[in-house]
Amino acid sequence: MQSALTEWLLENAGPVIRYRTATELLNDPTRIHLDRLRKDLLESPLVRRWLDRLVPGGIHSSQNTAFENPMNKLVDLGLIDARVID
Repeated sequence: MQSALTEWLLENAGPVIRYRTATELLNDPTRIHLDRLRKDLLESPLVRRWLDRLVPGGIHSSQNTAFENPMNKLVDLGLIDARVID
């Protein structure tokens, strides 16, 4: 069952929040068109920018291309389910 808030988020939020709402807050996300939400997420300029920063190189540093930084950001953006990592 969707609450008024989740309904509003799915209709009005940006691609990251819509996708995370569907996958993390809804009891039955299969009712939502997850393929479309995932496509919108992957086409988001913010997500593209962080995906493009995944390049061979260092693992740990303050640079945006160090593996730990784009990976953590991609978790925040909903591309990687942090519950699976634990």
